Amino acid sequence: MNKIATLTAAVGIALSGAAFADTSFDPALDEKLDFGNFVLDSLPNGGAPAVFTVPNGDNGNDIVGFSFSGSVTGVSGNSSWASDMQLIITDPNGGTFTVGGFTNSGNADIDWDFDGSSSTNDGAYASGPHFAWKNDPISKDGAGSWTFSFANDWNSTIAATMTWTDVSITLHKIPTPGAAALFGLAGLAGIRRRR
Repeated sequence: MNKIATLTAAVGIALSGAAFADTSFDPALDEKLDFGNFVLDSLPNGGAPAVFTVPNGDNGNDIVGFSFSGSVTGVSGNSSWASDMQLIITDPNGGTFTVGGFTNSGNADIDWDFDGSSSTNDGAYASGPHFAWKNDPISKDGAGSWTFSFANDWNSTIAATMTWTDVSITLHKIPTPGAAALFGLAGLAGIRRRR
């Protein structure tokens, strides 16, 4: 009975990477990308997006999702709401993922957790975790880069500006299936040696 229980546990460990991909991630593997502060003018009034390019790392863990965090000022009066900010993520494989925005509302891949009238005040905002790549994890191994483009998507003839500070994106990861399987096989080898 002990052998069966131990073998079942070892196989469970070997397959744990696949279980993470469905609905969760390993917080110990999170990677925080800090983008600091930027000012966004509304795009119809000539505003340009704030664009950040991040080289793809090489740490052997797959990315399944992300979270956003930042603080905004200047969202009252005729200015944009925080949810008018649109984020477009381009992953190292060339895939794009759109979050929020005014003109894109309802058409974005996801909406912000802060949205509509709940985003009319200055303050801190957070959104996620969003499992953007849970069905097709992005590998951190190999070439390529990430691009994060932030824009004030407010579609109005009235100029609208918002100032963001302490902006960050946290990438949520799982162990690669190969690494998890090797860990499980190492456990099986240990069981075999003890016999």
